Amino acid sequence: MRTKKTRAGLLAALATIGVWACDAAQPLGDAMVEAGAELMDAGRGLRDGASSDAAAQPPEPVSVPCVPRTWRIVQADGPVRETTVYYAEIEAASITPTSRIRAVMCDEETLGDPSDPEMCPDGATCTGEHYQAPALRCRVAVGGEVEEGRARFRCGNRQIAQDASGTTIYDFGARWRDVRVFVE
Repeated sequence: MRTKKTRAGLLAALATIGVWACDAAQPLGDAMVEAGAELMDAGRGLRDGASSDAAAQPPEPVSVPCVPRTWRIVQADGPVRETTVYYAEIEAASITPTSRIRAVMCDEETLGDPSDPEMCPDGATCTGEHYQAPALRCRVAVGGEVEEGRARFRCGNRQIAQDASGTTIYDFGARWRDVRVFVE
């Protein structure tokens, strides 16, 4: 069992260690505050128009096609599953993993049969509420997949399933017909 004197000594030792740790970390903390202030000053200059003409100009968009890539699985007993993913890809020497890249995708096209919004096949039990919000005119995607000289955005998908007799179980999806990519 610890005495009051032991507890007081322990608390005094911990307080001394805490003060020493703060003193030792102070130069690092000061350097971080200074670096943050420099970054804020640089950012303020960009917002105030004090940057070069290239940084002040908005990037020019590049129109990019939304190209399908399809994966089809035909099972031995007949059922078919098909997945199509649409990608918009741009190649430019100015693209790096640290580039600010965004895609503005407009003119959405519905694919398949949207008349069955529940997509619940006969004999199956489906629960929950299926809600599909009406599409807005455009969608903005930031980032995408990026590597040196190339960026890629997903701009649609489609899912199709057929049973062994060839009857479509479901067929749904959407893709964007107008894709514009901005690289900064």
